[in-house]
Amino acid sequence: MFAEIAGIPMFEFIYRRCLKANADQVVLATSNDPSDDELATAAVTKGFEVFRGSLNDVRSRFLDCAKHYEAEIIIRLCGDSPLVDIELMNRISQLHIDKDLDLVA
Repeated sequence: MFAEIAGIPMFEFIYRRCLKANADQVVLATSNDPSDDELATAAVTKGFEVFRGSLNDVRSRFLDCAKHYEAEIIIRLCGDSPLVDIELMNRISQLHIDKDLDLVA
């Protein structure tokens, strides 16, 4: 069972909000541990892009996901933060591009 917001599983709520950003792709990166099988299956069933990696090394999972998708700009969001500010995401991406920055935080 997943936490819900207005009757929508939180992972779906966050993913769908991210689709509104000026992004080429949105990927749900979860672990390859069996405890995350239900999440991965539910996300794939909804047609979401899913990447699975290390349970204990989140940094490695994040970097492996970025490499897998050959991402040039990456915005990392956590699944327990449903109030995604799409405009802020877009401004961060544009700042990164305009100023040729390595990291915007």
